[in-house]
Amino acid sequence: MEERDWIPEIDPALGLTGQQVQSRTPAGKPAYSGKSEKEIVLTHCFTFFNLIFAVLAVMLIIGGSSILNMGFLVVAVINTVIGIIQEIRAKRAVERLTLVAERPVTVIRSGARQEISPEAIVKDDIAEFASGDTLPADGILRSGEMWVDESLLTGEADAVTKNPGDEVKSGSAILSGRGRVQLTAVGGDSFAARLSREAQKNPGGKKSEMMRSLDRLILFVGIALVPVGIILFYQEFCVLKLGLESSVEGTVAALVGMIPEGLYLLTSIAMAASAVKLSRKKVLVQDMNCIETLARVDVLCVDKTGTITEPDMEVENVVPLTDGNPEYLEAVLTAMYGAWSPDNATGRAIHELFDGETDWVCEKRIPFSPETKWSGAVFAGQGAFLVGAPEFILAQRYEEYRDTVDGWAEQGCRVLLAARYDGDPVPGALDPALVTPLALILLSGRIREQAAETFGYFDRQGVTVKVISGDNPHTASLIAARAGIPGAER
Repeated sequence: MEERDWIPEIDPALGLTGQQVQSRTPAGKPAYSGKSEKEIVLTHCFTFFNLIFAVLAVMLIIGGSSILNMGFLVVAVINTVIGIIQEIRAKRAVERLTLVAERPVTVIRSGARQEISPEAIVKDDIAEFASGDTLPADGILRSGEMWVDESLLTGEADAVTKNPGDEVKSGSAILSGRGRVQLTAVGGDSFAARLSREAQKNPGGKKSEMMRSLDRLILFVGIALVPVGIILFYQEFCVLKLGLESSVEGTVAALVGMIPEGLYLLTSIAMAASAVKLSRKKVLVQDMNCIETLARVDVLCVDKTGTITEPDMEVENVVPLTDGNPEYLEAVLTAMYGAWSPDNATGRAIHELFDGETDWVCEKRIPFSPETKWSGAVFAGQGAFLVGAPEFILAQRYEEYRDTVDGWAEQGCRVLLAARYDGDPVPGALDPALVTPLALILLSGRIREQAAETFGYFDRQGVTVKVISGDNPHTASLIAARAGIPGAER
């Protein structure tokens, strides 16, 4: 097991003092992980393709030929300039995009909450994160509970539960929950930064299949030119007894005709034209080779919420499942959502409808988990209440309500169950017999204006669209059909 340096534990309620912050080095601006502009220019200038043309040009110079006979160099220059301009343009766009996408970080300093830029955070800062945030640094969770997605770092798709004392890595996305993290590695020392630097050490394999094939062809031709050039020059100079200038010009003319420079140039022009067209559609092309990769896509997987629909949701209706007092149901939802700030889109939608004050005292909150698909709260003298996916809360009892839930789901609503739980609600260990359903909460999200046009374009291009969603299959299917996705009923 890797030995870690000793880390002082900072009080999550107080954070660092002003003096402690001043004694530490800020994270600084994120460094562009790609090549510098100088490296880009050198990479595009010193290629095997350009080497061949340079050697032929040197031969003409030695032979005393006119510069007018070196017109083939124009192809190499145009090809090189196109590559340099496009890659530098993409580099600068990425740097600007990094600054635009930068989100402020909420830190606790001297007991007060502050919002600062990620470049101003320091080691041992106490930072507060909630659902939807991405960690800008490594750290240790000091308070709260969070479910994080580490798939970008580990490749594992399952959400990971983080409790106080657990390590969290930069680049992880918080799916649900809220917590305060003591930052232990910021800026270039963070795990994501180290991973990025490690990836830069192995730049091989970035070229597309078409460009790799073209490079192999140029390499083969370049090697074949050596013996062919020797034979041609021998024939011109020794057999036909032509002068040195005429022999060199004849040899170079024959060799240039063997090089597919037109194919190379047309490929670069086609890539550049495609990059320009994509940029007009507000698509950032970091590498021209990705255009060919994009052309090979035949299946596109999309999420429902935030991709097909707008990220914000709204409550369409609340359907009681009992003959109880409606004021009681309102009191339950107000206590669960109105008295605090939810950390996800669903909670915020319910909060807007049931925003208000309550005299119920909350003893315990269970944040939403992607694994259990529900959240809950325990109130003194009132009991425990749950809100979440009906099939997960009711388990085997779900069949009693399936027709009702499916009926609303088939109308395109996302259906949640609000229920009372006569016991201690432990995630992963609910007893369906202790669940008393109170109401169905119907939510909806507006389909994006350009969704139908976009998915229609993919269909015409032969790309199959697959919708991946954790919602009820009937709801996801109907939303996909409204967005114009072929095969949405499957």
